[in-house]
Amino acid sequence: MHKFLVRSPAVLMLGASLLVGGCATTESVQHAQSTADSAQQNASAAMSAAQKAQSTADASAQKAQEAEAAAREAQMKIDSWAAEKHERHEGARHHHHRHHHRAHHRHHTAKTTQ
Repeated sequence: MHKFLVRSPAVLMLGASLLVGGCATTESVQHAQSTADSAQQNASAAMSAAQKAQSTADASAQKAQEAEAAAREAQMKIDSWAAEKHERHEGARHHHHRHHHRAHHRHHTAKTTQ
């Protein structure tokens, strides 16, 4: 019986197919592992790029907040300067009007006393 199993072409074919099947399975596992390793590397690169993009976005948001604060401060300075200028102008105009008014009355008073 042993001689029959060793020499039988059907048994040899069965053994050969199991042997080849085992190699194919090993190759499949190696290919799957290689694919998984590649996917892991791609995922790591994507994560790194995402973290860099987040850092850039955070820095941009910080710069935008600083610019907004600077713009508010500049607007407050402009508003303050404009108010001061208006007050000086009104004060000078009032002073000029008062001076002119007094001179005008002195002129009329001088005409009537003459």
